Amino acid sequence: MLPIPQTPAFTGGANLLAGAASDLLRIVVAGRDPLARVGLATILREFEDVLIVDCDGDVALVDAGATVGKCVVPSLLLVTDLAQANEALAAGARGVISRNSTPRQIHAALRAIAEGLRVIDGEALLQAPVPRSEDAELLEPLTARELEVLGLLSAGMTNKEIASRLGITEHTIKFHVNAILGKLGAETRTEAVVHAARLGIVTL
Repeated sequence: MLPIPQTPAFTGGANLLAGAASDLLRIVVAGRDPLARVGLATILREFEDVLIVDCDGDVALVDAGATVGKCVVPSLLLVTDLAQANEALAAGARGVISRNSTPRQIHAALRAIAEGLRVIDGEALLQAPVPRSEDAELLEPLTARELEVLGLLSAGMTNKEIASRLGITEHTIKFHVNAILGKLGAETRTEAVVHAARLGIVTL
């Protein structure tokens, strides 16, 4: 909390105090291992704009395999491989990041999610083992529209957001996504993006 100068001429104390409070990033930390949970909370407290809360936070930092209970907040999951990333994103996580990430990277990801963005740690996904890696090749050339959709998928956009961006129906986007999955030999959107990145089609 910022100190308020105690001088008669100072009239903006209330506004300054409100501004400081509004900048706080309220984080729920969840983990199956109590020691890991305490460790994560301790690391995050090193940042001046962080407040650790039990619920009603702006965002949750969740260790793989844990849940945030009854709290309904956007979540960033710490993952170790592509399977965990796929599972987390399918379950509605707002972002995934490698457990080897630095505190600053985790803090930046949490701040981005709190601002309404999606975060996918491309470096971690590219280094992770990918199921059916023998199929990680372009089975059929992508059309110009499919390449456009794929690029927006790699940015973490939903079908609805892509449809709005391109000015076409969500049903058409679903058709393009299915075609992209088939041509890349992928089973999920995340796997398709990873395969595409390895082929140099998109950049994460």
